[in-house]
Amino acid sequence: MENPIRCLRLAEALIPYIPRYPETPRYFASYDCPEPERKPDLDQPVRLSEGEWQRFVSQGMEPCPHSEYSVLTFPISDALMALDRIVIHAVALRWRDKAWLICAKSGVGKSTQARWLQKLRPGEFGVISGDRPILEFLPARSDCHSERSEESVPPRQGSEPAGTGIPCPPAPIQDSILVHPSPWNGKENWYGAPAAPLAGVILLERGEENKLCALSPWDAVIPLYTKLIQTTIDPELLVKAGKLEQRILNSVPVWRLVTEQVPASTQVLLESVFPSIPAQAEQGRQAEHEIP
Repeated sequence: MENPIRCLRLAEALIPYIPRYPETPRYFASYDCPEPERKPDLDQPVRLSEGEWQRFVSQGMEPCPHSEYSVLTFPISDALMALDRIVIHAVALRWRDKAWLICAKSGVGKSTQARWLQKLRPGEFGVISGDRPILEFLPARSDCHSERSEESVPPRQGSEPAGTGIPCPPAPIQDSILVHPSPWNGKENWYGAPAAPLAGVILLERGEENKLCALSPWDAVIPLYTKLIQTTIDPELLVKAGKLEQRILNSVPVWRLVTEQVPASTQVLLESVFPSIPAQAEQGRQAEHEIP
């Protein structure tokens, strides 16, 4: 007998889904809404097809509720695109009431950078999601404020940030993009900070030096696109993901951080992208949810 339809509240959208295992919903914890107060935002529930499930199992994934919870990210992200939302593989940090994404392949050091940012600047960085936050694209407004937030997404400056020597190309703000928590927070299970407007993206890679540079949209398009979560089997969804990515590139700066070792590379990031606040201006600020 098929399990009943359930509902997830993700980035303020209600997404119906049908789990293969009756135990799977417990992994979604507070995001699971078995009795939603309104009609879901999608007519058809999300589910893993038998073919998709067998493909994951054939790749070595254990057939169990936890595995289903993990791989449901892909069809759910596909479904979210119809609502101008998408899941991205990144650590989402909250700094001065804005969100920053650190994107990289698994094992490159996203979590390590997040740890060092908090160690070097205690109390300044919160964690929205440790692995797969959800981006919500809101209609543009003339005052550059989102319809759900009192805060604006900061424009990309036409000149270099003060004291960095690193140019930052201008880009018009066309959207407000909110970065939301999600049920998928990585093996460390890092989360806690609330949603915030996206302010920038850092593409992390390993190298033989510690170096930060601003990327043009042309240089950022391929590495950023590969971080968007999708099943990549529907041509229309591939195009949709590309359009959402373009909205990111049109709205916020993207940086490449080459890291040879930490915390030296983290210090480069702090000096160029996250300037310190004078001690007197920091008085009264409370630490957000820190990585333990």
